Amino acid sequence: MARAAAAIMTTADEIVAAAAALMWQQGYASTSVDEIIRESNVCKGSFYHHFGSKEALGLAVIDAWAGRLAAQVQAKIPPGAAGLEAVATVLDAIVEIQRDNDYRGCLLGRMALEMADLSEAFRERIEASFNGLRAFLGGFLRQAGMAPGDAGEQADYLLATLEGALLFTKVARDGAVLERAVEKMKVELRRQLVETTALQAEVEV
Repeated sequence: MARAAAAIMTTADEIVAAAAALMWQQGYASTSVDEIIRESNVCKGSFYHHFGSKEALGLAVIDAWAGRLAAQVQAKIPPGAAGLEAVATVLDAIVEIQRDNDYRGCLLGRMALEMADLSEAFRERIEASFNGLRAFLGGFLRQAGMAPGDAGEQADYLLATLEGALLFTKVARDGAVLERAVEKMKVELRRQLVETTALQAEVEV
């Protein structure tokens, strides 16, 4: 039974991976079920056994993408790293991941632009994925000394800036756009944390 379950999961993962690659490249609407079946080397019956609809698969793609991105980024954070060092590593990791993938942008951002106004299920799932990334960054910002509310707002700003930079990078076909934006974010973060530390010291005095 355990081996059979593992085989089922492997098939589902292959379908999700094939769908994610296609949707990342050409969007959700332009990706057909037949293309996904062909790319994942499964039969139509197997596809519908795992996913009752294209929409169900699209939601699974969002979850898998967010989880994979978090795992990739987490793997690049040195053991014991925290606070600003960890945030800077996260930003650098995103640049590296994009560079390795020819600056194709963010699948979550692409899906949000395409589907958030058309499907409440997609909008909610994408929002949940962004909230997970927000909490991930916010935790490190709190470690760096930011108050919880400030850390949440700063995490929102970082994500919004990243998504904008990724979009502009894709349009300009120039990875330097994203790289410059990330360097500016790191400089601004350091400045804000210095100011926060100084204010805290004044209050304590």
